[in-house]
Amino acid sequence: MLRHFLAALAYRTQKALRGAPSGFGDFAAGERTRTPRQLVRHMTSVLGYARTYFVGGRYWPEELPDLASEVERFHAMLADVAGRLERGEPLLGVTPEQLLQGPFADAMTHAGQLALLRRLAGAPVPPENFIVADIHADRLGPEQPPPVSPDAEWPEAPCRLRPASEFDKGFLYSLHCVTMHEPIEKTWGWNEAWQRNDFDARFNECVVSIIEAGGRDAGGLWLESSPDQIFIANLQVLPEFQGRGIGTWVMEGLLAEAATRRIPVELSVLQVNPRAQRLYERLGFKVIDEGHPFIRSRHDLRAAGTV
Repeated sequence: MLRHFLAALAYRTQKALRGAPSGFGDFAAGERTRTPRQLVRHMTSVLGYARTYFVGGRYWPEELPDLASEVERFHAMLADVAGRLERGEPLLGVTPEQLLQGPFADAMTHAGQLALLRRLAGAPVPPENFIVADIHADRLGPEQPPPVSPDAEWPEAPCRLRPASEFDKGFLYSLHCVTMHEPIEKTWGWNEAWQRNDFDARFNECVVSIIEAGGRDAGGLWLESSPDQIFIANLQVLPEFQGRGIGTWVMEGLLAEAATRRIPVELSVLQVNPRAQRLYERLGFKVIDEGHPFIRSRHDLRAAGTV
């Protein structure tokens, strides 16, 4: 049982570290909190303390230069202690239960702290059902398997864009109907056959991405990109995901790309859609044309003299 606990510790530690952003090892949540690198070193120290109940003496690990080195040493210590348990080496002055309730439990607590630091660093750890996780007593190194049962929905998941495929057209057209029916009805009237044909044509002409949030499809992004500019043909977010900053996140990513490429970003919005107008104004877009029924806007850092 103790060896399985240590294998679970190895799994949970790598769970907290897998996919961590660059520089996470030195992330500081506060003035008096350990960084992830320092925390992993402390976890090694705790397990080294447990090892003294097999070999005697004292253990205090020197600080290593980076997180990767600390993680490698941690797993080596984990394997060392597990090996002594497997060989049945006698404990010096403590029971197996005390080993579990003391240093082993401490180390598992610190694995949870690593996951908490990931959240504070803006890169939360994906949840899963640990009951069915693929954990074995002989798997103690950093190479741990992926989750067997990850959560289907994950509200805290970072947003991401993925390329749309033919299989996404049903979702995207439904999204179009939900988000654009009212403004289109007010402007021209809704013609289902025309909308479907126009949707199919634009899907083939644009670079289309699915916006994922919370592990779910939350919206769509339609771009007409050229060497000279990025044109946003459509940015649509499901009503239940609106108000969470998803549109802002997408736009900030596009503006960052445009700044790198030194090109402007343009878009058109229906005049009957004031909510979208307010978002773009807040992000620094300037109106360049107000021909009915559209308002055309541009964001150009070159014009502002900042590129």
